[in-house]
Amino acid sequence: MSMDVFVAFSGQLPSIAEFETEMARIGFPVVVDKGMASLEEADGYVPMMQGEEESGVELYLWPLSVEPNYFEWVEGATIDPALDRVAQFTFGGDEMEMLCGYFSAAAISSLTGGTVADGESGEAMDAAKAADQAVSLKNEVGL
Repeated sequence: MSMDVFVAFSGQLPSIAEFETEMARIGFPVVVDKGMASLEEADGYVPMMQGEEESGVELYLWPLSVEPNYFEWVEGATIDPALDRVAQFTFGGDEMEMLCGYFSAAAISSLTGGTVADGESGEAMDAAKAADQAVSLKNEVGL
């Protein structure tokens, strides 16, 4: 079974260096596979190293105009109409992939001013709350 966490944002995604720096700042240092020149080119699995462990997360980008009412399922969500793109992080049952997904969503939200929508809980979060949730998940799995 796969799970998703989404970020509604506008503009371009940050550089990989900015992304890695933000991931470390919020508590989950990773190195994105050097074969990827930009997060903007993602259309599927983004390999990452977290310490010595190989992992990653699927990343799909799409314009919110494709489904303008997409986030109606998110409880209490008020998605700013200026946020016109979506980063969808998809992962399976692997704990490390789950952490890559939640921390990636928090980092992208922080760097773009986006809103995170948790596909499991149906909750909308700002970057700070998304980072807190990611850290809580990391603590739950004992990392």
